[in-house]
Amino acid sequence: MISQYPHILKYDLVTAGEPYTDENGDTVIPYGTTTTFELKCRFEPNQKGETIPTNDGLQQNYGWMVYFPLPQLDIPEGITIIGYHGEKQIASGTVKRYSTGQLNARVWV
Repeated sequence: MISQYPHILKYDLVTAGEPYTDENGDTVIPYGTTTTFELKCRFEPNQKGETIPTNDGLQQNYGWMVYFPLPQLDIPEGITIIGYHGEKQIASGTVKRYSTGQLNARVWV
């Protein structure tokens, strides 16, 4: 049987706690909490050398297009992701763009 989403994408997201004032009146910014996300997906290599346009009118290269089923959490741009097929690492990189469509969500890495 063919699986539409045979891969796993993993990334860590650090969420900061709320700043507060201690007993001396100093502002304290607590350490963030790291959460690891694991999402079912499908990695497809950019074999044609396609590019994506940036806000300043330039073109940016990407190595992988990653597809996810809906509904999907927004994946922040600029974070580092790692792709796995079973236990084997198949890809890694930085998220360049995220998009949610009608049928799936996509990430350019």
